Amino acid sequence: MSQQTPNERTPKLNETNEQKALPVLPVRDTVLFPHAVLPLTVGRESSVQLINSLGEDKTIIVVAQREARVDAPQPSDLYTVGTSAVVHKVVKMPNQSLFVFAEGLERIRLRGVYPADAFHDRHLLGSSRIDGTNRHV
Repeated sequence: MSQQTPNERTPKLNETNEQKALPVLPVRDTVLFPHAVLPLTVGRESSVQLINSLGEDKTIIVVAQREARVDAPQPSDLYTVGTSAVVHKVVKMPNQSLFVFAEGLERIRLRGVYPADAFHDRHLLGSSRIDGTNRHV
């Protein structure tokens, strides 16, 4: 039996979640890169509810806001490229915010963002994996 590397054990978004709607977590002044673990402070009520409502599948999409001052971002307030991520640990803070440790899986392009239910701020409709060869600097 061959031993798998961590990258082989981690499901890729385009292999497992291509047609699945995933919750979108808008973040301010932060970018999560693939293969990086980042502590995120989650304080917005809708985002706290999103994290608290995650079930067994802890996969989310982390997308940066264009303007940090926007308190209730709409789809047009978000960048079109984000990172699929898995939530590893959630720590509740005394001020009701959450400290979330998320690991970036891969870059994705949002195909469509639509309102979900009361517990999810936004959902990703489909996805498109961005290959590393398509980068523009």
